[in-house]
Amino acid sequence: SIQDKLGRALKQVLNVLKIRVTATNNEIAESLGWSISSITPRICELRKIGLVEDAGKRSDRVTGRTAHAWRYVPIPPAKKEEPPQQEKGLFD
Repeated sequence: SIQDKLGRALKQVLNVLKIRVTATNNEIAESLGWSISSITPRICELRKIGLVEDAGKRSDRVTGRTAHAWRYVPIPPAKKEEPPQQEKGLFD
């Protein structure tokens, strides 16, 4: 799966969002004990992959300022493709 291929830092950011439902960059940084400059590029990458989406603006619990919150987007498991059915001929 896509999540299995993520690096350690991306997995840690994603795990915070799985637990907290929504979080701002500052809230994620505080949860992990990282600087916000370490979070912002991780969120951008997770958004490009499609694992994180904008959850709207709200008050940041760390700064009290209005900020974008993010949410985890689960990717459904890939369906196994079945081989195409062969049509039966006249003599089958």
